[in-house]
Amino acid sequence: RTPLTTIQGMAILLETGSLGKVPEPALALTGNIRARCKQILDLVNDLLDLSKLEAGELKCQLQDFSLLNLLEKLNSELKASKLAISFCSEDLPPCRLKLDSDRVISALSSLLQIAFVPKEKTVETPEALETNLSLSDDFLTLSFRSNAPVQHIDAILRELNGEPGELQANSSFRVRLPLARRILLMQNARLEGASPAEGLLSIAISFSK
Repeated sequence: RTPLTTIQGMAILLETGSLGKVPEPALALTGNIRARCKQILDLVNDLLDLSKLEAGELKCQLQDFSLLNLLEKLNSELKASKLAISFCSEDLPPCRLKLDSDRVISALSSLLQIAFVPKEKTVETPEALETNLSLSDDFLTLSFRSNAPVQHIDAILRELNGEPGELQANSSFRVRLPLARRILLMQNARLEGASPAEGLLSIAISFSK
């Protein structure tokens, strides 16, 4: 991870002009370098977490966390992927969930990135997912319309239900989806994937309050 962190830091120095003025075409390239470094670093971290899970060494720090803060931090995480969840803070109940917020946000971000591909990756403004959030006494349900092929959505649902499927995606997704599921299960959460209808996908997450 050290060489990647160094490359990422150099790209940031160029982007911020700390080393002098950089031509616009070069700025676009440095932004791309930084984004790719983050992708590889995230994959390396996921692989390390997966190995810790296998060895029974991965620990979660459960703390009280508000639903609003969870969604705001999730959108911040999704920004790099040009995605966003739309929600109205005034409609959210003032509930607090007991969870490891950093790991939950990472897991949810992985699930959304796997199931949804932005139409234009070059667009700067995040693309808002057609999302519906509902909260009952026991479940936080996240429903959204995926633009992935039906076979891909079916593979996601099979994985969420503990039945490995064949993802039509890059190798990082084959690591991130099982990891996301297992991390959420470690925190008294339960994932339920409903069968997709016209591209709709629902993920119900049950947290112990």
